[in-house]
Amino acid sequence: MTTQQGGLAQFAKVVGTTLARRPVVSVGPIFFAGTFATSAGITVAKNDMMVLLGVVLTGIGVIAMWLPGKGGLRLSTGAVLGAFVGGTLLTALSLTIRPTNDYLFWGMVLLGLGIVGMWLIGKSDRIAQAIAALFIVGNVVQAAGLTIMPSALVVMCGLMLVGAGIFGMWWYETREQKPEAASP
Repeated sequence: MTTQQGGLAQFAKVVGTTLARRPVVSVGPIFFAGTFATSAGITVAKNDMMVLLGVVLTGIGVIAMWLPGKGGLRLSTGAVLGAFVGGTLLTALSLTIRPTNDYLFWGMVLLGLGIVGMWLIGKSDRIAQAIAALFIVGNVVQAAGLTIMPSALVVMCGLMLVGAGIFGMWWYETREQKPEAASP
């Protein structure tokens, strides 16, 4: 079995396990309706309200997929949800019916905090905190490069930091997993 096949098998196993534990039947249509409305609103319909509705539905779908795995609503999950929802709404508004750099900047920052917060809940070690900080710094740099101080170089640096943070999240989640024994 090649490394790529092993990776695909592991991915399929994780997806299968996740689907078995989550109410996909109820969450899936919301998420995919949002994805469809966003893409159709941007491309075919060219309608800002459709895009806004799609982004909101997609955000609701993400929350509905994430929250059950966190054991319900607590202060920490509420703060993360607040950041995610606020960031989603501000970003959607800034890209559709109320185009302003202020909305876009703060929307991106809050959305990034919500995303990294979703990942960080339940992790308390310094490595996880450093990875989260890398993602947040990259997100803020990227948002600043798009709004406050428009610069392709600043945006590129932010994107690279965000990418490093995402890679760090992946590494963190997979670092303790042992490769499965190869079958003959």
